[in-house]
Amino acid sequence: MNISKNQISKIFKNRMGTASFYGQFASMRQTEEFFVYPLNEYSNINQLDIQSDKRFGIIVVAQKKLVLSRSHSYANREKLQFDIETKKALVIKLQEEELNQLLQFVRSTASAMARGDNGYIETDNSQADKV
Repeated sequence: MNISKNQISKIFKNRMGTASFYGQFASMRQTEEFFVYPLNEYSNINQLDIQSDKRFGIIVVAQKKLVLSRSHSYANREKLQFDIETKKALVIKLQEEELNQLLQFVRSTASAMARGDNGYIETDNSQADKV
């Protein structure tokens, strides 16, 4: 998939019944599939946590900003925090239109028992419509 830098594309419902998308940002050589973490009553609804196979990130909704870890063999919140502290995290301003499309899709997945197509995995995504 060939898309321009700092772009969110192909937003879709994943097997957990929450949102996923393809993204390519800053110095990334190719697109990666990102999973949006479910939003439940304990979640911070001012941000979206996202993860691909190699990166972990936080979308700060009000600031239209993405803070993304560098590529790691297993990306997680700790690696993102380390990258932030060592000033190696990517900070990216998101396009308003793309962010709004993602937020609209995330809101559409809100369910106390979100379920993907396989019907086996259920998760609490009840606060997704609050983002």
